Amino acid sequence: SEAEVCDLIAFETFYFPLLAKLLGRLKESPDRGPTDRQIILKVLESYIQRYVQPEPPQTGDMTRSKRGCGRCADCKALDTFLLDPGLKTWRFPISSSRRAHLHQRLERTSNSHVTDHSRLEALVVTKGVSAVTVKHDEWKKRCKIARTLIRGLDRDGLRLLLGQEGYENITQLGTTQKASTTRPMPQVNQRPRPPVDVIDLT
Repeated sequence: SEAEVCDLIAFETFYFPLLAKLLGRLKESPDRGPTDRQIILKVLESYIQRYVQPEPPQTGDMTRSKRGCGRCADCKALDTFLLDPGLKTWRFPISSSRRAHLHQRLERTSNSHVTDHSRLEALVVTKGVSAVTVKHDEWKKRCKIARTLIRGLDRDGLRLLLGQEGYENITQLGTTQKASTTRPMPQVNQRPRPPVDVIDLT
């Protein structure tokens, strides 16, 4: 399926508009063949698997990656602080030259590092947001976008296709696996067929 290998932007620009049309056709003609249903299910599955992705792990502690040089005592003290899961801020009274070395080691990280001049000069390091937290926040943003797109599709059409349980599952970014691609579509809004006159030719 192209939905399994396409650029992710194609879901928003091509596939979701396509799903809207297919759901409209299914509502108008519920007895259509299974092709449209299979396309809808496959696109939704691929979108959730490829764009949303599984929820990344979370951690509530303050453990951060080591940044020390591994050679000097100051860096070893810094790494001890960064690896401590219970400490967020560290105040280290050291000279200007020694502070400069630690400032350099902490550059390009999320940890803030400033010099406190209010009393005995000290380096003050405050742990920033962890990479794990950043990944989880990005995942939550993708979930919000995905829910908006899926809920923007025809609700009645999705319910006809997936059933109520399947609809609630997919709008919560679950899977459509519980919904069979051969699920019979309810016959709705169909005009009754006129009676057929039977002519006896015997």
